[in-house]
Amino acid sequence: MFTEDEIQYNWTQLKAFIESFNLMDRHSNIIFNANLIYDTSKNSKPFNSKVRITLSGYGVQGEVSIEETSIDSYLFPVLLKVEYQKFEFIEYQYLIVKGFHSQNPNIGNYTVKIYPIK
Repeated sequence: MFTEDEIQYNWTQLKAFIESFNLMDRHSNIIFNANLIYDTSKNSKPFNSKVRITLSGYGVQGEVSIEETSIDSYLFPVLLKVEYQKFEFIEYQYLIVKGFHSQNPNIGNYTVKIYPIK
């Protein structure tokens, strides 16, 4: 788990991504289609998926949920949280999330690039 400063930085990066691409609807829902690129120590794979972002809630400071059901979560993480992964917004391009796949240590470190589709 990260320090409060690191979590705040990740949350700020996630928020900047949402605002830059105008992803929140008028009901404060953040659901959009995206191109994803997963890079792990074992492979690299692109996916298209619906993505849901939650900014706050019970025990949640910010999370990205990959909704595509054909993605094997044992090979590719599908729930990304600001408390556990590193978030970085590359302006006007994509959100990159870096972490370690704790459910499958053989995968090890991974990155996910999220490109919204308008």
